[in-house]
Amino acid sequence: MTFDRLGIVAYETPFAPCGGVAAVMKYLPGAMAEQLGQRVSVFTPLHHAVPQARSLGETELVAAFTVPLGPRQVTVNLRRLRQGQVDWHFVATDQPDLFAGSPDPYGVGGQLTRDALLFGAAVARAVWMLAPGQRWGLHLVDWQAATVALALARGGSARPHRLQLALHNSYDAGLRYYDLNQVGISPNDCPPAGSPDVSTVLLRVLPLVEPKVCTVSRQFARDLVQEPLHARILAEHLQPHLAGRLVGVDDGRFAAPCIPAELLAGSPEDGATALMAWKKERWQQAVAQLSALSERPDQPVWGDRVEFARLAADGKLAPLLMGGRDDPQQKGYDLLAAAIDRLLTDGCRAQFVMLPMPGLEGQAGLGYLQDLAARWPGRVLALPFRFAGYMDLLSGAAYGVMPSLYEPFGSANEFYLSGTAGIARATGGLAQQIVPAPIDRVVPEPVKRVASAWHAKGVKPTGYLFREDDGSVDDWWRLRTSRYHTGTDDSREHQPLFESMVAALVGTTRAAVDLWARSPKRYGAMVLRGARLILDDYTWERTAREYLEAFG
Repeated sequence: MTFDRLGIVAYETPFAPCGGVAAVMKYLPGAMAEQLGQRVSVFTPLHHAVPQARSLGETELVAAFTVPLGPRQVTVNLRRLRQGQVDWHFVATDQPDLFAGSPDPYGVGGQLTRDALLFGAAVARAVWMLAPGQRWGLHLVDWQAATVALALARGGSARPHRLQLALHNSYDAGLRYYDLNQVGISPNDCPPAGSPDVSTVLLRVLPLVEPKVCTVSRQFARDLVQEPLHARILAEHLQPHLAGRLVGVDDGRFAAPCIPAELLAGSPEDGATALMAWKKERWQQAVAQLSALSERPDQPVWGDRVEFARLAADGKLAPLLMGGRDDPQQKGYDLLAAAIDRLLTDGCRAQFVMLPMPGLEGQAGLGYLQDLAARWPGRVLALPFRFAGYMDLLSGAAYGVMPSLYEPFGSANEFYLSGTAGIARATGGLAQQIVPAPIDRVVPEPVKRVASAWHAKGVKPTGYLFREDDGSVDDWWRLRTSRYHTGTDDSREHQPLFESMVAALVGTTRAAVDLWARSPKRYGAMVLRGARLILDDYTWERTAREYLEAFG
């Protein structure tokens, strides 16, 4: 390697999580240290208002210095926590208004760009203080961490350091000369790619980083330049500067398998019956935990738990699960809610559990799920908090559902390692992790157009993918700018693109439930094939190796 030390710079970690970046940071640093055969440093802010940060173990002070922020000088304490071959370096300040995101690192309103620039300036100073004169290879995660490149730049170059940009999404942030000057960065040292009249973090970073720009899945590398949502809306300004540079590096798996080892060791067909018996037991445990829940104002249970348990008892209703954070622009809770209404109205033999972690609007933004559960007592439960019995739910469910509007990598791998098949929109890494089953003997053409790049013809299916007919740029604009679940004529559930997505999800879910009910052995074999695919293809060893190779 043409650098002396390796560092990873990330704005969120397991010590201050929000989404997928924190999950990656749980595994990637150690894997890269193992591949290199040397210690790896991670640089991240100390987000003092995030609950997990308050339980941080004992750290040692390794450096103290000041960074300008407008008229004030901010004292930075660089604190280190050693874990295995990873040194976690936390950028802490003496100013309570900095890195004060709550409930997650990004919850600072309009001050995120300010905090990210201060963080970048602090890390640029820290790498010099930790290893004067040494060359660093820095793996920069998304625009918030890529600000380090701006602070290291002199005359349009960050040499002697080598910087690698890894995109977990297509987000960016506008930059003014004022913003850069506030933290002591000269705009002339990091001129933007393209027109000098358009200034964003990534436009100024892209000329400074390695030629290969990485993404967290091979399909997302395509989506960034082919999907209207990314190529024409979220990241249109980046397109001329990403062409020919994107390299997809798949994340590894996010969990260890909890399926009994003997079922994974044999053939999927031989283990299918035993898997179904194991899943039935896990589902019964999950329902018992749901029934025993004590409601609190901060932990409401929407739906009729008693009726839900009664209907679940005979095992004839397929249990479906959706979990994760509520992000109206990405995750698709409203998409599944609309599909559930149609499915249950049409007599679909299923029950649904939804576990949304409230977003910016809090529980008030999830009122439509409360209404959904009230319309279907015993068939829908929604729990807008972290449920302690989640793993039993996941293992006992027939399907985990990910109806994401986009998904750079996605966590379908967690479904399979827990013994459950996936139903997902064919986007990003989800299209790679699930081999789509046919519907009415054929894989739908919109799904085939995406998934055929990753799954050879004739490979046996592992789950279900759905995909609407392609929407135009105008369709996506209307979807993103329409009002969210207001019930009025201009709300997004009345948009043609949304309707197309719901119709595709309804048809796919109906076929998936039918397979589970009519052919339990085929279903069980499908799950075990999916688990084997994840175990064989998605390793952090491969992820770390490919990132290091991308440095050149």
